[in-house]
Formats: sequence, structure tokens, C-alpha cells
Amino acid sequence: FELAPSASLLVVDAIVAGRVARGERWALGRHATRNEVLVDGRLAVADALVLEPRAPGELATRLGRFDALAVVLAVGPSFARCASALTAAAEELPAAPGAPVRAAASPVPGGVLLRCAAATPELLAEFVRRAIAPAADALGAGPLPHHW
Repeated sequence: FELAPSASLLVVDAIVAGRVARGERWALGRHATRNEVLVDGRLAVADALVLEPRAPGELATRLGRFDALAVVLAVGPSFARCASALTAAAEELPAAPGAPVRAAASPVPGGVLLRCAAATPELLAEFVRRAIAPAADALGAGPLPHHW
């Protein structure tokens, strides 16, 4: 993404385990995603995720109870409130082993990057929807449709 210095950006990049009921949980060859944000021509954020099993079924074992992952990025003045809400949402999650949703927020220039994992896609969607709700002020509507 290339932004002007006064621009704002909200990104939700999510992946789910696949057709779990059909035994296809994390049964992929390789998944790679990269999000980069340039502000005024300068790299401000670079985040990458690579999921690649070392052996059949190994990725499902490594990801344990989590069937959904997401990266949420909120940068720029229009999403300052949303960035604060993302940080708060991560801090408010229970830290107990076995918690169904885990998240960690990292500050980035002009905003925050949130990485989250959930036991189900529905739990992930609910968590992300609540966490980015303050973005509705800047967007004029809810940021995620309810069918996700």
C-alpha cells in the first residue's frame, strides 16, 4: 500500500484452517502473504507470514488449537482511535493457557499491527469485529460485514 503522509489505512488479512470437517485442517502446501505500507515513498511497515509444513500434518500440529489467524493493521490519523482499541483488545484477552483467542499488538509508525489467532473462524471474526469497531467513525459504517 502506498500512502500520502496524511492518509489512513485499515487492513484485515485473515486465513482459516480449511475444510476442517473434511479432514483438511491446515492441509496446504504453502501459504505466504506480505503486507507493506509505504508512507510518502518510505517503507513504514513490512509484515510477512509464511505457513509451510515440514511434513504432512505437521502444520496442524504446530498450530495446535488455532483454526484461524489474522493480521490487522491500522495506520494514519483517521484510524488513531482504532489503533488504540486494537492494542487494548489484545491486552484485555485472558493470558491463560488454552485461551480460545490470543493476540499481540505491535506499534508501527502512525499506528498498530495486531496479530491474532483463534480456535475457530467465528471467534476470530467476533474478536476482530469488536476490536476494529472504532473504525466505523472514520468509515461511516461498520468495517466488517456480518457475514464474515
